[in-house]
Amino acid sequence: MSSDWYRMDQFSRTIDENFFYPFYEKLSSVAENHPNIAYSAPLIGGIDGLANLVQGTGAVAESGIKGVSNVFWGISTCDKTSLKVGALQVGLGAGLIGVLLIPQVAFRTLRITACMAIDPKETSRQEREKYHKLISQQVSE
Repeated sequence: MSSDWYRMDQFSRTIDENFFYPFYEKLSSVAENHPNIAYSAPLIGGIDGLANLVQGTGAVAESGIKGVSNVFWGISTCDKTSLKVGALQVGLGAGLIGVLLIPQVAFRTLRITACMAIDPKETSRQEREKYHKLISQQVSE
């Protein structure tokens, strides 16, 4: 994977493509054949929450590293664009994502757990379609 120093979502896209989509694709087929999968909703919600936490932590790290690098590059080359982008990546990317990460992960974990307990077939199908759409948009960019 090549690195674009102005993009802050490359790590998140990688997790979407390599974990969430295959996870919900497989879960969707399992839910079709095993209706009792609802009993494992806390485990599924926990796995999803843990993966979401890893994704968020990676996004904070990616924004911080790229932002600091862009700030130093902007200072060393007197490039105002790199300096501005770097400052935004550190402030908004790392700062805002970092502040909102814990409530977002907690809410998503509870939502996935509750929805999987209520209707595992529909929940896994919706999540699979959501990640399929995200990946399709990423390919078209």
